[in-house]
Amino acid sequence: MTIPYSKIDSLYIGGQWVKPASGKVEDNINPASEALISNAPVGGLAEAEAAISVARETFDTHEWPHLSIEQRIPYIRAMLDEIRAKAAGIKDIQIAEGGVTRRLAESMYFEGPMRMIEALLKNAARMQPEFLPVETAFHPLDPTGPKLIGSGQIVREPAGVVTAITPYNAPFMLNLCKLIPALLAGCTVILKPSPLTPCSALLFGEIADAAGLPKGTLSIVTGDLDVSQLLTSDPRVDLVTFTGSDVVGAQIMGQAAPTLKRVLLELGGKSALIVREDADIMKAALEGVFQVSNHCGQGCALATRHIVHNSIRKQYV
Repeated sequence: MTIPYSKIDSLYIGGQWVKPASGKVEDNINPASEALISNAPVGGLAEAEAAISVARETFDTHEWPHLSIEQRIPYIRAMLDEIRAKAAGIKDIQIAEGGVTRRLAESMYFEGPMRMIEALLKNAARMQPEFLPVETAFHPLDPTGPKLIGSGQIVREPAGVVTAITPYNAPFMLNLCKLIPALLAGCTVILKPSPLTPCSALLFGEIADAAGLPKGTLSIVTGDLDVSQLLTSDPRVDLVTFTGSDVVGAQIMGQAAPTLKRVLLELGGKSALIVREDADIMKAALEGVFQVSNHCGQGCALATRHIVHNSIRKQYV
């Protein structure tokens, strides 16, 4: 079987396909069959540095962050159209690379996030500056004097250069749901995927090219720990969004702190299935089996921690 996107041998830096200077590649393995999918390119500090530089320059000197939401929506719409056109291949690479079942690839890991982004576009199109009501208040330094009068306006502005770091368990969904909102807001984005799922990220380079996304707005860089550390500590990065473990999240927060970056962390999510002593044990046990076997339990919303009342524990097990 020819697996789509398994032949991508370059990184995507600011709209250009660039082979890693080191020439390093890494076996990309199917977790279900352990078959070799591809030899995926592995970025290094040179590629991370180049991605940060182009993202910073684009945000600071190009028109992308100054466009209105209405002007950016057509670019995002073009990306979604391209994703729809490539849907079959995107689902196949998720199955091969991420160990995703066909059912999940068709539904939760593709149609679900696509619906979310469609809703985002509808809501974004309605966003306008909000005027706050005119209010009066006592002057704190002169309570008996004339009242203070004031109002304000709420406007939404792009945060700047965004580093988005995603895990292996839902690669297309999380890549899409980090990239699109940041791009729509006017940010420039550097996507750093899990080393286990590089192709599910690099395919967005082809999507960006086909959609005509302005050069410099998106980079996709794979790599090891040194790449991640640069992307989360460099002062030219304004915001870091990360989904993964609480241990790594704490490290990222520490790396971002000296330059006061904004940090969005989704960490350590493992839901609990609570089984009380008055539960329907057969129903609970069937649900428990489903939760631990669905995608091998590799999902933050999958209840793989079962908290069972001692009086029914033996029967439940």
